Amino acid sequence: MKLKFLEKVFAMGTAGIQDEEMADRISYCNKLSFTFSVCLIVDMGFVISIFQGNRTVIIAAIIEFILNGSVLLFNWKKMYVFARFLLYTLQCVAIAFFGILFGKSFYLEFTVIFLILINYLVFKSKIHRTIGLSLAMMVLIILEVRYGSKGYQDLIPVSGEQTAFLIHVMIVLFVITIILVVNKPYVHGYDKRYELKRANIELERANWLIKVFVAQMTHELRNELDTIHQVTQLLQNDMHKDEISQENLSLLEIAATASKDARNISNNVLDMAAIETGNIPAPVYEAIRVDHFVQKVVDVHTIAAREKGIQLNMTITGLPRFINTDPVILKQIISNLVSNAIKYSYPDTTVGITFDRLAGNCWEIRVVSHGLTIPKEKLATIFNPFVSLKVDRVQGAGLGLYIVKNKVDAMGGTIEADSNEHGENVFRVKLPVLTGEVGVPELDPLAPPLQDLFKNVHVLSAEDHQVNTHLLERFLQQLGCTVTTVENGRELLDQALLKSPDIIILDCYMPVMNGEQTIRAIKMTPSLQHIPIIAVSADLYSDTPDRILEAGADTFLKKPLQYEILQNAMAQFIAKQ
Repeated sequence: MKLKFLEKVFAMGTAGIQDEEMADRISYCNKLSFTFSVCLIVDMGFVISIFQGNRTVIIAAIIEFILNGSVLLFNWKKMYVFARFLLYTLQCVAIAFFGILFGKSFYLEFTVIFLILINYLVFKSKIHRTIGLSLAMMVLIILEVRYGSKGYQDLIPVSGEQTAFLIHVMIVLFVITIILVVNKPYVHGYDKRYELKRANIELERANWLIKVFVAQMTHELRNELDTIHQVTQLLQNDMHKDEISQENLSLLEIAATASKDARNISNNVLDMAAIETGNIPAPVYEAIRVDHFVQKVVDVHTIAAREKGIQLNMTITGLPRFINTDPVILKQIISNLVSNAIKYSYPDTTVGITFDRLAGNCWEIRVVSHGLTIPKEKLATIFNPFVSLKVDRVQGAGLGLYIVKNKVDAMGGTIEADSNEHGENVFRVKLPVLTGEVGVPELDPLAPPLQDLFKNVHVLSAEDHQVNTHLLERFLQQLGCTVTTVENGRELLDQALLKSPDIIILDCYMPVMNGEQTIRAIKMTPSLQHIPIIAVSADLYSDTPDRILEAGADTFLKKPLQYEILQNAMAQFIAKQ
C-alpha cells in the first residue's frame, strides 16, 4: 500500500507524457522533492531540539520544507521547468544560507558536488544545465570566500563536541539518502543496458537462425519440391498418352496439386524474406499473349474449384493481344487471388475472373467471389502480413495478400479490396498497359503437329544437378528430341563445336564456366552464333535475368521449369528456323 502511494507521488505530472525520457526526469524531480522534504522533517525535529531559542533556523527549515513540497504541486500543474528550477535553486540557497549560518560546523561546501549531479539529472537542455551549474559554482565560491575570510566566526556557533558530532552525523545521513535516490536510476539503467545487450545477442542469433532456415529453404527444400513437381509433370504427360484408370489419374492430379501448393508455401517464405530485407527483385518484362497466358494460369485452379463445386468464369475484354509484363509476378498475383477466392467462397458458387482494359493506360484484374462478408476493420489491414480470415476450418498464414501487394507495387500498380453485406468480395488490381510483340513468331496453324515438330531436333543441355539433368532429358526425349547432356559450360562449348545443336539449354550457375561466360563465348564463335539459347535459373532475387539476356541468351526461363512453357519456347525457335 505504501509503495503504491509513493509510486503515485513520484508519478505526479507524468500523465499523458509520451516521451519516456521526459517522464523520467519529472519522476526524478518528484523523488528528490519528496526525499528533501522527508529529510527536513527529521532534521527539523533535531534542529528544534538543539536550537530552541533560535527562530531563524526553525523558520528557514519550515520555509524550505514547504517550498520542497510545492515542487510536486507545480509538476502536477505541468509547470515542469519552473518546478525543476524551484527545486534546484532552493537547494542552492539552503546550502549557502545554512553554510554561512553555521560555518565550518556543517562543512556544507562538499554538498555542492551533489548539486552538480542533480543538475544533469533534472535538466536536459544545455542552457538550463549551464544556469544550474553556474548557481552551484556560485554557492561554492560564496562558502569558500566566507570560510577563508580573516576574522571568520560562525554566526550561530555550535557548543559542545557531542552536538557537533550529532550535526555531522545528520548531514552524512542526509547526503547518503540523496546519493541513494539519485544513483538508483543510473544503476538500474546500467543494468538494463547490459540486459538489452544480452537481448540483442539473442536477437542476432535468432536472425542468424532465420537466415540459415531461409537458405535451407532456398537451396535444399525448394530443390526437392521442384523435383517432385517436375516428376508429376512427366508422369502426367505419360499417363495421358496411355489408357489408365480415372482413379489413378485423379491421384496423380492430387499429387501435382499438393506439390504445387508446397512450392507456393516455400516461395511465400522466400518472398517474405526478400520483402523484409528490401531485396525485392525488379520485374523482368517480356511479351506474353494475354488470352493463352491467363487461361493457363486459371486452369491450374480448376481441380481445387471442382472439389468445392465452384465454377470459374473468366472473361477478357479490351486488352491488346500481347502485353509486356513479368510473367512470373503476374502469375503469382493471379494465382494468389484466385486461390484465395476459392478457399473462402461458399460451395456451389461462381468465382468471376475478369481482365479489362480501363480508361487511360492501365488494365484491371478483378476477382469476385461469394462467401462471408469481410468486416471493415479487416479490410483496412487485409494486405498486412499475417492477417487472415480464419473461417471455420480454412486457415492461412496470412502472407499471400501481403506478398501480392508488394508484387503489385513493384510493377507500378495498385490493389484494393471491397466486400458488401451480401458476401460479395471483390479484389481489384490495376496495372499499367505495356503493349509489345513477342520476340519470335507464333506457330503457323498449318505447321506439323508438335509430336512431329521435334523429330530429329538435337538439344544440347548443360546442367550440373544430376536429378534435374535426368528429368529434363526425359522430357525432351518424350518430345522426340535427341539430347546431349553435359555438366558445365566448357563441356558444352566442346560438344557444340563437335556437332552443332539445334537448341542450347543451359543453367546460369555451373562450375568451370558459368552460364553468362558460356553464352558470351558462344556468341563470339561464328559457327555457333545462330543457335537459339534458352537460359534457366532459380535465381529470382538478383539482376541475373538482365545479365544473361544482355550476354546474348534468346530467352530466360525461371526454375522450376514449367515444361509446357519450355515446349512452347522451343517450338517457336524451331518454327523460326
